Amino acid sequence: MSCGSPRSTPPRGAPEQSEAAESTLGGSVDTAAALPAGPADALRDAAFDAFAREMRIAAVACVVLTAGAAVLIAALLRSTQDTPAPQQPAAARSSPRRIRTAPDWAGGAPRQPHRPQSSPEPYW
Repeated sequence: MSCGSPRSTPPRGAPEQSEAAESTLGGSVDTAAALPAGPADALRDAAFDAFAREMRIAAVACVVLTAGAAVLIAALLRSTQDTPAPQQPAAARSSPRRIRTAPDWAGGAPRQPHRPQSSPEPYW
């Protein structure tokens, strides 16, 4: 948590308290609760300053990564829009498409949809 300025240097205490205070913000606040008023305020201020500084660094990193991803995506999308679509022969464009009602692997002729008959005849 120390970066050289006197305000962000936590007060020294027992080794286990120092370790807890340096590891997390919650550890710093818990350690500060056990200290007298002056050192507790200094420890809390140092912990909050360090936390805010690291959050600013993380926010700037996120902004830079997001902006880089946006530029990359824009460049990739622009390059796909500039590519012309492949031309099909005129015969392929004008021929009607066959609509399949069953997959080829199902075997047999394609299934036709069921249409009710005018006279009720048994199917057997």
